[in-house]
Amino acid sequence: MTDETTNNDGAQSTNTPATTGDDSSQSATEAETTAEDTAADVSAKTSGIRRRAVIAGTLGSPALFGAGFAAVDSFGIPSMPSLIGVGAASPLEQARSGTATAGQMDSATVTVDEQAAQNLPTNRYRQLHIAEPVRNMLDRDRGDQVRVTRGNDAAVYTISETISGDASTVRTSAEGKCRVSFYEDGSFSDERRWGSLRGDDNCSLAGEAFDVEIDPRVPAADLSPSEAKERGELIETLNMGGSEYAVLAPHGGQIQPFTGGQVTRLRSEFSDASVTSWKLQGYGSDTSFYRWYVPSAELSTICYPRLAELSEQTYDYAVSFNGINEKTIYVGGAAPEDIRQSVADSIDSALPHDGSPVKLGESHYAADSPQTLVNRVTENQSNGIWIGQPIADRRKYSDLIAAAVGSALFDG
Repeated sequence: MTDETTNNDGAQSTNTPATTGDDSSQSATEAETTAEDTAADVSAKTSGIRRRAVIAGTLGSPALFGAGFAAVDSFGIPSMPSLIGVGAASPLEQARSGTATAGQMDSATVTVDEQAAQNLPTNRYRQLHIAEPVRNMLDRDRGDQVRVTRGNDAAVYTISETISGDASTVRTSAEGKCRVSFYEDGSFSDERRWGSLRGDDNCSLAGEAFDVEIDPRVPAADLSPSEAKERGELIETLNMGGSEYAVLAPHGGQIQPFTGGQVTRLRSEFSDASVTSWKLQGYGSDTSFYRWYVPSAELSTICYPRLAELSEQTYDYAVSFNGINEKTIYVGGAAPEDIRQSVADSIDSALPHDGSPVKLGESHYAADSPQTLVNRVTENQSNGIWIGQPIADRRKYSDLIAAAVGSALFDG
């Protein structure tokens, strides 16, 4: 074949201006998500720590980290010492902690202060400032996610700062408040326009104080994809397999449509491969991106129990399917360039003439930071393959792209 900036999981760079957007206005219809929702995704629960199975003859050398951290996300946390939670020495320790404690945490009822959080730019409406006593009770730290619920509304926020003052007070921006204002008197209403780089501050809660429940357990437990879709919920799906490959969709469901289905397709078509897969699937009528999206570089392992299970072992390689708002398919990640080029060539050869051009990730789409989830779960955080795809290609060719990625990795 010849011929945004992101809402993605890219690496967080704290010294590069963010110029990102999203494809949230291109959410999937019910029919479009049927294949993903009805796929046979049975979570295979395992325990213990596995040793990685070394692939003989690893190709190339790890990509250099530094300039051009991939897919800089404008909703990132500034000057964050660690984007996966402060205080945990390693991903393995975080995984152990997350698996052991996720079901033991208590939620807290707090008041969202009338005063908006200071030092929160408009485009950081996913961040939460939290009082120290609340943080201690939840056993969460700066960089971790929490679930905030107000009546029928729920959204995920990242703790970006600890504040002094009333022990039961939290703060967010006016836009952050509006993320839990879709239901009034039990009825859903969304007549507001959400921009790509910012939220909305024209809701009734923007200047008000109100009570919410904060829960350290972010995904809903024990729901099938169809149940999660009906309830507008967030769930995880884990299929444990071998330690050679991890296949990920950190923004599946209706957050970045079709990416979760690509994980299912790749795993089913290449069932003989040593593959472990994980999907985070968010649903909600035209609100899934704004309520559930967290850049994968910021996903805190201890807040997602199934991700914690996956992280109990490291993988030789990992693949992540993502959505972007460009008209090009980018193949980024920290894996050696020859491996990424092989994947890019396979996708390019498989696409019909109306498919988007395929390029190696660069600049915001390099995705080579060790904090980016697809790199983080691999040995030495250096063997992730990040696939960024426009909505048009995902809608028309999601299965074809997934098969092409699998062919490059498993048939080579």
